[in-house]
Amino acid sequence: ITIGVSIWGTNDSLGASVKKILDTEADTLGVKLVYVEQNLKSEEVVASAENLCASGVDGIIMCNSADAEMAQVIPTCQQNKVYVAQFFRKISDDNILKLAEKSPYYLGTTHEDEEKNGYDLGTILIKDKGCRDLGMISYRVGDATANERMVGYKKAVEDWNKDNPDDQVKLGDVVDDKQEAEDARQAVEGM
Repeated sequence: ITIGVSIWGTNDSLGASVKKILDTEADTLGVKLVYVEQNLKSEEVVASAENLCASGVDGIIMCNSADAEMAQVIPTCQQNKVYVAQFFRKISDDNILKLAEKSPYYLGTTHEDEEKNGYDLGTILIKDKGCRDLGMISYRVGDATANERMVGYKKAVEDWNKDNPDDQVKLGDVVDDKQEAEDARQAVEGM
């Protein structure tokens, strides 16, 4: 069995940890893994699925960046009879989710409750750390994880502001498309 892994990268700490875990499990199960790094860029995510299917993999596990990519990935996998599952992401768009659920080749997803994570993180920043001016940086425009976390952050701010009219918290707009550490540093300084 050969499984393609479509991942943003494997050199950062999270990507390296994911690769180490997957490699260990693949060795235990006698499965061959083929990694494709797609930098969470939509065109590269879609191309990774196309290329992995063309290479003859039996399945793909993918960390995509936006729902729209899955609208292309799922039909590609179905046409090639290649199973596909997501990790660290879920499909939020109802139409794309229906497409996925109809496909016998879409296996599902594993992910955290990002909205709850955003709410919990926002609450920690507001209540425990005393922050009153919050900002958020997203790796990519339309990043599914960041979008759901932002919903949680907004809810945490709304709840606090409703209960504390004399101690209001401000939540700034998301600063998107910060792919490099220097870009992120500059965005934080700009906030």
